[in-house]
Amino acid sequence: IMCPQLFERYFDETFPVERDPVHFTPLPLTFSAVARSMRSEYMASKFNLIATWNPQCAASIPYPLFKLKDILATCADVFASKGKCCRCRPVVPTTQHPARRLLRRVGRVLSLVCTLMPPSDQFHISNSAQFSSRIRSSEAQAQLHYPHSNYRWAQWTGDISNMFDEMNHLAILDAVWWALNNVAKWTSNKTRRVDRFSVAKFGKAVQLGCDYTEGEMVMITASQVMQVCKFDLAHSYVNVRHKLYKRGLGAPMGGMLSAFYAIICCSKREATAFTPRLRDLSMPVAVCRYMDDVYIAIAYVTNDQLTQATEVVRYIAAVGTGYPPPLVLNLEPEGPQRFLEMYIQCVGTAIVISFFNKVADDWIKKGSTVQVRLPSASSMVSGTTQQARIRGTIRRMLECGLQQVEMARAITELQYEAALSGYRQSHVSSALKYLLSRPSYTKERKDMIMKVWEQVKWDSGL
Repeated sequence: IMCPQLFERYFDETFPVERDPVHFTPLPLTFSAVARSMRSEYMASKFNLIATWNPQCAASIPYPLFKLKDILATCADVFASKGKCCRCRPVVPTTQHPARRLLRRVGRVLSLVCTLMPPSDQFHISNSAQFSSRIRSSEAQAQLHYPHSNYRWAQWTGDISNMFDEMNHLAILDAVWWALNNVAKWTSNKTRRVDRFSVAKFGKAVQLGCDYTEGEMVMITASQVMQVCKFDLAHSYVNVRHKLYKRGLGAPMGGMLSAFYAIICCSKREATAFTPRLRDLSMPVAVCRYMDDVYIAIAYVTNDQLTQATEVVRYIAAVGTGYPPPLVLNLEPEGPQRFLEMYIQCVGTAIVISFFNKVADDWIKKGSTVQVRLPSASSMVSGTTQQARIRGTIRRMLECGLQQVEMARAITELQYEAALSGYRQSHVSSALKYLLSRPSYTKERKDMIMKVWEQVKWDSGL
């Protein structure tokens, strides 16, 4: 609940349409007139052969999305580190976009392209399980690289600022074209260029090559993907207080293709500039990027090696040599790091991953001054939804690849958090039983979950 006047202030700070001519250009037109012009271009480009036009279209009405971790923290703490009480994400929903069906289908093509990018060439990951896998692989490489040395790990994390809103359109299109041209290299079809994709008319299926399913799929060429991306970037409009504005820079947060633009732009720079520099070090490296969050770990023995590793990391973070401007990687100080929901420490030759629970951490450190993140049990959230939230948290713990001791600690902290939100403790046991019934986990993993739950029940007296 927020004072309307305070919300208006935050809204104007997030969308300064009247005083920011770089990002917003006022249009003396109605959206109906703009939509007619867009439709003419849509038909002339024959996009209607890929997907139908949305006749129930409307201009996007943006809103500020307040950062959850700023809400959970105290205003004084956030202001001390960020210079404001609460940061906002400038969200522009595109649910009523005139070309939403077209953008969804092209989005599936770009999603496929992102999954084809080789992990050895770029940093992108899509979940915690991939992070854990990369860490374990790098640890194995370090043991082979330093078989008789007492090596250590240096690690850094950081976030990329100016993502989405500040991205240059030409840089986006250049990166998308680079990715499309490399699809054949990233697959087994290395003898010729892959320039056709097939997308299901109903469902989310997408595959390389032409459509041979008698009309069940739509074929989209690489050239059409580029045309649609240009169309998307050229026609981004927002409705602010019943006035229409055209965006002139960046990709809107909430756009159907914006996440893929960001992933591909960063991956291009990583593959062409950062990965070669890291390989030149001839040291085991673990690198991950989840959207704008970056993690780097490098194994070293001597101080000279640490100096070389630090220089490469600074090269990745520096303005001009780092990510495509105006994107900038802001590094955190060396030491134990937080990445996504994980707390990562370098202990001897091992990288130890723990699950970080901010609510439990605040409860242990501050006692009564805790702001919960789970919806209160007294709210309108049903018991089914509460259990789903608990299941989702435990699933993310399992994705992190936690060992038995860390898993037991994480489950115990989740019990604290559930109790602080007024949830029944049976929600945790129900979630564990549900996950044990799923076929996606191995027998060894299920046995570990059972041991953890028996230990937690005994320790908590349940």
